[in-house]
Formats: sequence, structure tokens, C-alpha cells
Amino acid sequence: MEFYKTKDIGEASALINNGLKLNKLEYNAEGYFLFCFESPKLAEVVAHTYWFGNLTQNVKKYNEALQNLKDMVHSQAEIVKGRTVSVKERF
Repeated sequence: MEFYKTKDIGEASALINNGLKLNKLEYNAEGYFLFCFESPKLAEVVAHTYWFGNLTQNVKKYNEALQNLKDMVHSQAEIVKGRTVSVKERF
């Protein structure tokens, strides 16, 4: 299965807020998390719209998704390099 991956938590929040499903987190050798989304083609379109400032969203829901992602990342303190973490249904 292919995924759309981003390390940007704001972009990940926007993707979730647009209904894309976060499948897993990957912890890479550089020491940061990659948020891995299903539907990579749709995710790429939404991400492009986000980065060009043309994405309209409910700010409250965006902030809730952002906080959930932060909580998820901080709760994974025991992650070792190269390990993939499955994402529980949180969104």
C-alpha cells in the first residue's frame, strides 16, 4: 500500500481535517516522525492547496486534530529508530 508522507504536523492536521485517514507514524533515522496517509493522490492535492494558502477549514477542528497529533507524537517516547507505529482510531 502506498502512502502520502509528511513530517509537517500542521499539514498532517489539515489532511485529517479534510477527511484523509492517518494510517501510521514512522520514526526515521533523522529522528523525526512521518505521518503516513492513505489515498496519496488525494492527500497530495489537499497538501498542495494547504501550502498555497487556499485551503478553507474549520479552525476549531483543525486545532483539535493538531492537538491529537501532538499528543500522539509525545506518547510515543519509547519509539526506536526505524520502527513503525500503528495509529489507533483517534480521529
